Amino acid sequence: MGKRDWRDRLTSLLDLPGDLLRDLARVTLVGDQHLAVENHRGLVEYTGGRVVLRTPQGMLAVTGNDMVIRQITADTVVLAGQVTGLQFLGESPG
Repeated sequence: MGKRDWRDRLTSLLDLPGDLLRDLARVTLVGDQHLAVENHRGLVEYTGGRVVLRTPQGMLAVTGNDMVIRQITADTVVLAGQVTGLQFLGESPG
């Protein structure tokens, strides 16, 4: 097993959520009507049927129907509408 990052060891030792000390997005889906993404890096695409966000893990595509942005701040996006899919598309470009 390779050397683990000190943040990985600390979160494991203290039984903390992985996103607390590491640079990870937190995605919260409530039913299929409400989605919050914390620790995003920007909005890449927005239509009523698709939203693409840049995250530390790469691009996150959210598909659905009648989606609207309820809130957007420097680190949080809240979407409403019928969410039908979530997909990490890979590394975030430059």
